[in-house]
Amino acid sequence: SQSALLEHWRNHPPSDYYLDRWVHYAPHYEQHLPARDNGSPLRMLEIGVSSGGSAIAWKRWYGPSLTYVGVDLNPACKRTESVGERRYIEIGSQEDPDFLRSICAKYGPFDIVIDDGAHIARMVQLSLQLLFESDQCMRDKSIYVIEDLHVLARCSGPGHDSTFCNHPRDFSSLYSDAFLGMHNRWQGCNQ
Repeated sequence: SQSALLEHWRNHPPSDYYLDRWVHYAPHYEQHLPARDNGSPLRMLEIGVSSGGSAIAWKRWYGPSLTYVGVDLNPACKRTESVGERRYIEIGSQEDPDFLRSICAKYGPFDIVIDDGAHIARMVQLSLQLLFESDQCMRDKSIYVIEDLHVLARCSGPGHDSTFCNHPRDFSSLYSDAFLGMHNRWQGCNQ
């Protein structure tokens, strides 16, 4: 059977708020993100707003139970904001720890964080370390998604692209550090 979320994405109205999603993400999101019909309030932080289609699509998917917060460098992304719909856009960098902390203090903790920002290893790692380890940023039993990790696989070999990372270790350390940090936190280790 087809994913309801995929159908939702495909029915996104054509507009200036372009929705750019890999279709094969839909069933995974449906499986792992909170159900949309449970009526419980949800808070989502999305790094990377771009044209705003994702902000609108997530808000339509979850409805009034969702408080959506998008972060982007481009001030033009602010056009997607709708305070009345609890869809907020903040302008700043995922590389700025003070900015990210201020987002958590103002809107957090989040149930869902989606990093669809620059896809640059050091930026992804900084955001992950800061947000994931903070009770002010991440609620218990929340989910942290890093989209488009496949671009980081270009760090070595044929077609090597140093735009995203300089060494394959930049890619592999993302998930290994996060995995260890997650388990160390819950087991009370100080590593």
